[in-house]
Amino acid sequence: MSIDFLKKLSMKSRAYFGRIVKDDNKDNVGILLIETINPDFNISPEDLNEDIEKLIIPHLKTMLEISNKLKEDESYEN
Repeated sequence: MSIDFLKKLSMKSRAYFGRIVKDDNKDNVGILLIETINPDFNISPEDLNEDIEKLIIPHLKTMLEISNKLKEDESYEN
């Protein structure tokens, strides 16, 4: 990809929602960013945050735990 091509790219995003992901110890472990090109995205930040907390965060925590466990196992083998 050329520099000129990259300069011509434009973001079509219409709405963003960012959320810090914390582990069970309340340590920051990631950032979740939701982006849409739908200009009629009509959910309140509070409702979106509530849905994320119920539907996404538990799975993200599980994936992070598995990833960390795999990293520990790899370092043990080496």
